[in-house]
Amino acid sequence: MNSSTSHTLAAGSSPLADLSHALHTQLNGVLGMSELLLGTRLDAEQRGYAETLNHAGQRLQGVIRDVLDLARLETGQIQLASREFDLMGTIDAVLDSVADRAEHAGLELAADLAPNLPYRVLGDRGRFERFLSHLIADLIDLTASGELVVRVAWTPESTPSCLRVEIRASQMGAFQFPPGVDGAWTGCAVGAGLGLIVARAWVEHLGGRLVSEPESPDGVLVRIEVPLTAVAHKPLGSHPHAALAGRRALLVAPDGLVAEVCKTRLSELGLTATHTTEPEAARLTVRAAADAQAPLSVLLVDARVKGLEHLLSEQSLQAEPALALLKRLLMVPRRIGWRDDQAAALAVTAELTKPVTQHALLAALTGAGHDAISIASWPEERPPAALSQSGGFGLRVLVADDNAINQDTVAAMLASLGCQSRLVFDGQSAIEALSEERFDLVLMDCKMPLMDGYEAARRIRLQEGDRRARLPIIALTAHAMEGDQARCQAAGMDDYLTKPLSRRALRAMLERWSAKRTAHWPSAPEPVAETVRPLSTGIGAVSEWPILDPGPLASVRALDPDSSAGEALVARLIDGFLDAEPALSAAVRVALESCQSAALSEAARALSASAATLGAVRLAQLCEGLAQIPESALTPRMSREAIAALESVLTQSRAAVESLATGGSDAAINPSRQPPESVQAASADDLRPQVLIIDADPALESNARSMLDGCDLHLVFAQDDRRALESIARERPDLIVLDLMAPGLNGYALCHQLRHSPGLELTPILAVTGGEDLNVIERAYQAGATDFQVKPLNWLLLMHRIRYLLRGQSTLAALHQSEASQSALIAAIPDALLRLDSQGRVLQFKAGWLPGQARSRPESSVSLLSDLLPESACAVIRRELGATLVEHGVRELEIEVTDEHGEVRVFEARLIAIDAEQVILLLRDMTERQRRQRVIQQLAYQDSLTGLANRRRFNLDLAQALSRVRRRDDRLALLCLDLDRFKRVNDSLGHGIGDELLRTAAQRLQDTVDEAGVMFKAEGIGFASTIARLGGDELAVIFKGRDAERIAMRVADGILGKFREPFQLGGHSLVCTASIGIALSPDDGETPEILLKHADTALYAAKLKGRDTYRFFTAAMGERARRRLDTEARLRRALDQDEFRLHYQPILDTRTRAPIALEALLRWEDRDQGLLAPEHFLQVADESGLILPIGVWVISEVGRQLAHWSHQGCLQSVAINLSNAQFGDRGLIERLFRLARACPPGTIELEVTESLLLARDARLLDTLARLRKQGMRVAIDDFGTGYSSLALLKHLPIDTLKIDRSFVREIGREPTTELLIRTIVDMGHGLGLRLVAEGVETEEQLAFLVREGCHAVQGFLFQHPIPAAEFVSDGFLAITQHDTLGQDSR
Repeated sequence: MNSSTSHTLAAGSSPLADLSHALHTQLNGVLGMSELLLGTRLDAEQRGYAETLNHAGQRLQGVIRDVLDLARLETGQIQLASREFDLMGTIDAVLDSVADRAEHAGLELAADLAPNLPYRVLGDRGRFERFLSHLIADLIDLTASGELVVRVAWTPESTPSCLRVEIRASQMGAFQFPPGVDGAWTGCAVGAGLGLIVARAWVEHLGGRLVSEPESPDGVLVRIEVPLTAVAHKPLGSHPHAALAGRRALLVAPDGLVAEVCKTRLSELGLTATHTTEPEAARLTVRAAADAQAPLSVLLVDARVKGLEHLLSEQSLQAEPALALLKRLLMVPRRIGWRDDQAAALAVTAELTKPVTQHALLAALTGAGHDAISIASWPEERPPAALSQSGGFGLRVLVADDNAINQDTVAAMLASLGCQSRLVFDGQSAIEALSEERFDLVLMDCKMPLMDGYEAARRIRLQEGDRRARLPIIALTAHAMEGDQARCQAAGMDDYLTKPLSRRALRAMLERWSAKRTAHWPSAPEPVAETVRPLSTGIGAVSEWPILDPGPLASVRALDPDSSAGEALVARLIDGFLDAEPALSAAVRVALESCQSAALSEAARALSASAATLGAVRLAQLCEGLAQIPESALTPRMSREAIAALESVLTQSRAAVESLATGGSDAAINPSRQPPESVQAASADDLRPQVLIIDADPALESNARSMLDGCDLHLVFAQDDRRALESIARERPDLIVLDLMAPGLNGYALCHQLRHSPGLELTPILAVTGGEDLNVIERAYQAGATDFQVKPLNWLLLMHRIRYLLRGQSTLAALHQSEASQSALIAAIPDALLRLDSQGRVLQFKAGWLPGQARSRPESSVSLLSDLLPESACAVIRRELGATLVEHGVRELEIEVTDEHGEVRVFEARLIAIDAEQVILLLRDMTERQRRQRVIQQLAYQDSLTGLANRRRFNLDLAQALSRVRRRDDRLALLCLDLDRFKRVNDSLGHGIGDELLRTAAQRLQDTVDEAGVMFKAEGIGFASTIARLGGDELAVIFKGRDAERIAMRVADGILGKFREPFQLGGHSLVCTASIGIALSPDDGETPEILLKHADTALYAAKLKGRDTYRFFTAAMGERARRRLDTEARLRRALDQDEFRLHYQPILDTRTRAPIALEALLRWEDRDQGLLAPEHFLQVADESGLILPIGVWVISEVGRQLAHWSHQGCLQSVAINLSNAQFGDRGLIERLFRLARACPPGTIELEVTESLLLARDARLLDTLARLRKQGMRVAIDDFGTGYSSLALLKHLPIDTLKIDRSFVREIGREPTTELLIRTIVDMGHGLGLRLVAEGVETEEQLAFLVREGCHAVQGFLFQHPIPAAEFVSDGFLAITQHDTLGQDSR
């Protein structure tokens, strides 16, 4: 991350939080919907798609989390926690979280935990889990095959004590180390995620270190040391168990690290463990132990072992009674359905899901009985206790979220959990919904337009006031940043859920906050997991604070407890508060009514400080919350709600303080202890409209109360202007009745003062006059009166007039609020808005993004549309204006306007009819959107490397072209070409040169097509073309026109000529020719799929003809391609159904004719065509890539046969043929190493072609040298048929030369060939190599080879290749010369 980015992030988390919100919001829809989809009934194919989608979304979520973690680490926004946690349980949980990933990658995963590990440690568990899971997950991605073991040890002798973690791989050759490894991870390998980088950052942040060891002899990939503090050393199954001590166990598992870990765990539990890899050997061991009166107790079997049905089936138990007496434990993969597929017929005591934990193993070993059970290594999720018997919570939930996808996702999840939901798009709508309906819970998104979730939560809490029932509000946000919890807490939210939301997290949250689990609100939430954090209340939760805390005043009394001075000081403090409170609270009201944030903050903090001095906690906390309200949130409605809450708390606090002053009871301090009736009465008063009556007549109050009783009004009286103003300062009335003629009152002046007071601008003032003097009435209206009433008062008429005025005031307030909302909404729209009459004159406008100086023009200076827009645009708008008014509808058009910089900007103009005379014109700047659409179009349809069309564009163009061909009886030619031996360029010179070659080749292809276009245009022939890169080095050209076949042929000749010219790339001069296949439409196909398939078939035919040529598709090619595809399909079936066989041919010493070795030769026992030799299928296997799994089978089968012969005491040396493609398999070396370790040195000989060796690949030569050190021999097969460089032979790591059968066949016929054989033999002797002649069929050939000094021979003269079962125990069948002479050697 660059410095500027780090500075931005350090300065404030808003950019990072916004990025997190945008990413997680969209990801929430993907993960949520895929999770819901997986919960429906799907067939196998559909479930596979859904699981892939969900898995990809989870991986993307991990990448997003990694990026955010790196940013927060670099900017120091993370603080470490220090809490106790279960160390071994945490490690097991990490392994469980990555186990699916390991199984998907074909890896075995296990943990080797040292016995001295502390039971509980002190540290940051979340960060420890995070870096360990990151690291293991990426090591899984970088390891092609084999086993990974996480070894954990405790080093108490270090200062401070630390945890050491080593991750070992069984196959170092299968691991791709990231580039630039210099003792620590410095980058990622291609295809790896950010996990390695993030893991290193976390380890260093925790004070540890991470070191890689690419050349480690013991397979250690990474070593980590992290400082932790041990809290408890209680062992967890690490000491020998009393019930297991002295018992014997047999482990049946493949050799490797996992087997070593299993043996160690068995030993730590007190068992004596032995190990074998074969089921047959295990069966014999069990029988021998039983016969020796030392029976085994436990049989622990790895499901990877083949042939388990011979060991664990019911028939095996019946045939071997000793097996039935054992506790048979089977370690099985996590894959769903494994038992149904492979283990249904196995009779086992328990199945242990991998990776097997110590706890699960101990539970299986100590369990009673022999009935099959299933023990998972990680506890399954329990259903929530709050679910009813029908499976639903039965809650009504309000969901506030501005994203429709998120709304659908959350609603579907809630429905699946038995909840009803109502969806709204912003905070204001949420508040309105709460006023209309009752809900059990609110899910509130934090970032929404108009009113965000934070502000909505504050207002909901203010509206709740002192009500006992507190509605749970859950923050539903995409923010994953530290500090968001505190912000939600301050807003009054109760809980916290992050997107993307999972059904499990939502269910856990509903369980915590469901009314079925809590008797009433609010109650303290139960402890929850770290992913869903509970929040304390914010400014709205004033009811949770006590009205008066006696602590501060008690501290004052304690200053002089033995005298009355302390009490006197308390009394002065109380009097001071009661005197100052009206002015302080009035200042808060004025600031709220005028919506001035700065004045509100100052006034609220002053009142808070005064209240805190006396211990008026509820009032102090409310004022602190008011002081933090931003100016953007101070809307008129918000101000009214805040004032109502303030008045309620002021009344309570004032009553409590006055009760202290008069020695009242504690009930005044805490009204929650008062009877419910009084609480209900007080709240009822607060809800009634307040009418302030200002009149000097004392009798008026009693008359008003009696006459207006039953009108549901809260009457307040004042006899003079001072008391009137004090009453208004305490609580703003809804209506004022003012006697203008009352003695001692300046009624007109007071009316004028009230009308211009902040917050009273819309309050109705009913002026009471002494008569119907028009001058008096006019003067009252001028002073600000709303209506008038004449004395003597008609109380019935007054009552109706008050009701009318209150209703009118409510309507007027709603109208003002609506206008304010509309004005705010219009101001928030960036578009230009104009109100026009039928002639196009501008009646009103908001400039928005209008170009040029139009943005700064005042509204008064604009009367015509041309004052804002150029005349060309005005003419278009006027033309559509009339039609819009006639239709009374909406018209859309596009106009272009030149801005002040001379740039042409595109505007979308939308005309909306208001009535028959007016329209609204909305102008939206579409320039940037269109530019982005062009970029998106380019990214979607253009190849980023070559600039040609990509496969998507190619598919669209080909489909459209074929459609036109069918309609117009036209022609089309499709050319498919690729670069000959392009892979060799990539492998030898690197991908950078390969990319440059592709770019240059694409340019040459474009030039060739352009030149052909010029040439054909001169001949009067036109054509259209599309040039595309389909992927890799595959290019394609589409030609459309009646002469498409002729054009294709001419262009193909031009392409071949241009590609024969050398490419100058990065200091290299390369010749890279091309092969081309051509298919024509409609002759060769009328659909894109068929035409492309036939062009590919023609391309394949061109390559078979020697490359650097082109071929048109023919029907015969299609038949050959069909046969090839059929052979490939049958080969795949042969692999699945075990149809391959190995036959063995002896290699004999020329002097004694005694067999000295065998060559393993592959055969295919096809169920349709019988036994097939390699020449019938090996080429297809090599081209399709099936040679790799076939090669794996051959090595495995040779190892199995050698083990069998070794058990019989007649072990033979065996030669194995390896193809060139197999050396590209990263697992080959490890498989050969395992085979070599299982055999005596010299048992295995590897036969490779001379072309492979003479390529002089340094890595290959090094690999062969390492194999020879393991005791294997290396032979060059078919020597002499390639382009050998004899000078290089002495440098190659080889032991044997095998003379090809084509030379042996010519012995006695061609003297020149005999001379070549003598030369090869003499050269082999000189280099100290063993010489073997292949294909010996006659005694004459044998005699020549013996005479020339050839060491060994093989061929039909001695023995045809036969299955291993046909060899007798002493090595071979008796062979006579008569048996083989005259037989065909093919």
